[in-house]
Amino acid sequence: QGKEIANYGYLFGTDESKSYYYTSGAYVTSLFDYEYYNYLTSGEGFDSTNLEDGDYTLTISAKAGEGDVVNTLSYDFYVDTVSPELKDYQVINTTDNTTALVTSASDNRPLQGVNIATVIKDADGELFLGPDITEVMNYAATLVNKGYIHENIYSAIEAVRPEIIGAQDQEGDNSYFIWDITKFDEFVTLFNDHIIEHIYGSEYTMLSEYSRIQALDYGWNSSEGIVIDMVVPEEGGDGNEG
Repeated sequence: QGKEIANYGYLFGTDESKSYYYTSGAYVTSLFDYEYYNYLTSGEGFDSTNLEDGDYTLTISAKAGEGDVVNTLSYDFYVDTVSPELKDYQVINTTDNTTALVTSASDNRPLQGVNIATVIKDADGELFLGPDITEVMNYAATLVNKGYIHENIYSAIEAVRPEIIGAQDQEGDNSYFIWDITKFDEFVTLFNDHIIEHIYGSEYTMLSEYSRIQALDYGWNSSEGIVIDMVVPEEGGDGNEG
């Protein structure tokens, strides 16, 4: 049994809405909104944004009126502000002619994964962080919907995009994530030919020889990013290793 952090109630008025839908997409109850509003205005409410790291249970009980049956729902969740650590990476050729990026990371909680972000070069030769793989596909989908590129281009990019082909996400030092990057050159070429001008301008170029990798957990904490060499290893070589 843990200790109770907060306990509060609210009696809804006859014509009062019990929930609100905000344009941001956040769906919240007026009970929670009321209590947090109290905290912001008077300091006497419950500040849910300042919980310490740890495991929690949110229990919600409600009834329609006096004497009615009480319905209860409980949700377990945790608060985590500890960033994961990217431990190692290696670019290798596998026995099935796949070029793989093998990464390992550690964290106090299970990880979402290790993300690949692209690297962009501007007209002056300066490098900066570009979109990650998912963002590239989102850009492509948006351009298809707006009629700037044909849906066949999206399909072609989708066919050569890097993808996760192996993973073990758990607490501690034993998490690993394996990306298939065999066709990364083709992925970058298609982006430069059809996408980048609409996003950055014609003077920008996505690079195929570099990317930045970063570990991410379910609390949206991220490790420091590492720029790595994505060049395919020589035949029979051991690959690029960090």
